[in-house]
Amino acid sequence: MKHIIAAVDFSDNANNAASYAAELAVRVRAHLNLLYVFPLMVPFTDGSMPPFYIENAEEEGAKLLDELKEKLLVQTGGRITIHTSVEGGSFINELEEYCKKIVPVAVVIGAESETALGRVIFGSEAISALKNLTWPLIVVPSNKRFKEISRIGLACDLDDVAESVRIREIKDWVEEFDAELHVIHINPSFDKPISRHKAEESAWLMSMLGEVQPKYHYPHKGDLEQGIGEYTKKLALDLLIILPKSHSLLEQIFRPSKSKKIMLNAEVPVMSLHA
Repeated sequence: MKHIIAAVDFSDNANNAASYAAELAVRVRAHLNLLYVFPLMVPFTDGSMPPFYIENAEEEGAKLLDELKEKLLVQTGGRITIHTSVEGGSFINELEEYCKKIVPVAVVIGAESETALGRVIFGSEAISALKNLTWPLIVVPSNKRFKEISRIGLACDLDDVAESVRIREIKDWVEEFDAELHVIHINPSFDKPISRHKAEESAWLMSMLGEVQPKYHYPHKGDLEQGIGEYTKKLALDLLIILPKSHSLLEQIFRPSKSKKIMLNAEVPVMSLHA
């Protein structure tokens, strides 16, 4: 049986992402696993933990998870099985261990957290670690509801295609939804075609993805994130796949710059497939 994990901190954005995950689980015939990780505070110099803190945190977390579970069961008409788990410790470490146990087809998380606790467990350290998460990670924008995925975008820098593009998983998602696949490569030069190297890498990608008959787009845009955001809207995508390597796109999705609007954050769920 397939499994989807929704990592929550009970903020509005996290609960919305869990709602998205529930509908996705219905669509792909998967179990939904709700995971809440509470931070282990160490208030004493000897490193000891007051037992009541852990006990209270576990009880409160379990209560809130049960309430969320009931809401999602009502929302989905009881068409899925929902499991819950409360863990204490480092968010990313516990998430990784839970993924190893569950082996999910996807991990779903909200784009931002509104609570102080959320800013702790979804902070910069966790974001950095999430870039290396082996399992597909879907980042759901605030208030974005699940809809049938009919158009999927793949943002690709056309470097090391054979090593960095997880072809089988991309095909699986496209075939699951019988979706159109649109490959987007942003060319930063306004007066030059893509380089010979990029053209060769593009040919490799065309060969590997040939079965799903993707459409290719090579827009000239000076700004990577803005260009992808514009094409996400232009192509009316329902899901955008990114391949985080050297650039900081995933971090910008989690923590949008105040001085520069990242259009991706408000428009479409983003799936990260790390090489």
